[in-house]
Amino acid sequence: GEVALHRLTWTRAWVLSPPKEGASVQCIAWRPDGKVLAIAYSHGSVLLINIETKAIIRSFEVSGEVSFVSWAQEKSEVKPKDMFKMNDDDTDLSRFMVSYI
Repeated sequence: GEVALHRLTWTRAWVLSPPKEGASVQCIAWRPDGKVLAIAYSHGSVLLINIETKAIIRSFEVSGEVSFVSWAQEKSEVKPKDMFKMNDDDTDLSRFMVSYI
């Protein structure tokens, strides 16, 4: 499947087709700041999507079935407003985890 993003007013923002024919969504996880959506598909593709532009920030494949995706908070002495800040281009994956079998 398709993933559809709607605004709080139920206005559709965008619809994203699966990267491969017949793929279904296995897991979805919002980045804690709400700016990026991680989507894992049944065939092993994982996409990180900018929710404002629907741009694929990063995509990669895993060699098994994805069972879990999550964004993790780093343990550090930074200010709370910076806890989930990625690089300016949003490609830092250090706080993103995928579990698969």
